[in-house]
Amino acid sequence: MVCNSVSCISGQTANCNLDSGDACEVNLRPQATGNTLPNCGSCGSSCSLPHAVPTCTFGYCSISSCISPWQNCNVVASPDGCESNLFNNTLHCGSCHNSCSSKANVVQSNCTAGACVIKQCSIIYADCNGLVSDGCEAHL
Repeated sequence: MVCNSVSCISGQTANCNLDSGDACEVNLRPQATGNTLPNCGSCGSSCSLPHAVPTCTFGYCSISSCISPWQNCNVVASPDGCESNLFNNTLHCGSCHNSCSSKANVVQSNCTAGACVIKQCSIIYADCNGLVSDGCEAHL
C-alpha cells in the first residue's frame, strides 16, 4: 500500500484544506494587504484588525494603514488595530497623545471633530484668550 502524504515547507506553506490533490496550497508568509487575510502564519489564523487595512508580511499580521479618523496610538496592531478615534477621544484628540485634559487648570474638556474644547476651568481660573493650547490661563 502506498500512502499519499503531503510534506509542506514548515512555517511557509500548508495544506489548509487537507486535500492532497492541491497539497501545500496556502502560502503562510505572504506579502499581501487586504481587508481579511485568512491564513496569516498558520491555517485559519485570520489577519483582520478593527478600523485598519491589515497586512500579512512573512506570517505576521500588522497594520498597513488606518481608516480615518481612526489611528493606532498604542502602536500595538493586535488585537485592537486602530483603536483611537481622533475625532472624539480626549486622550488622542486630532492626533495621538494630544490630551485635552492635560491643559493648564482645565477641569473638564471634550474632543469635538478632532479639536479640544474647554468645558470647565479650575475654580479661580478662566480661559480669557480662547486658546485651548494654554488652557485656563487667567488667574481671577
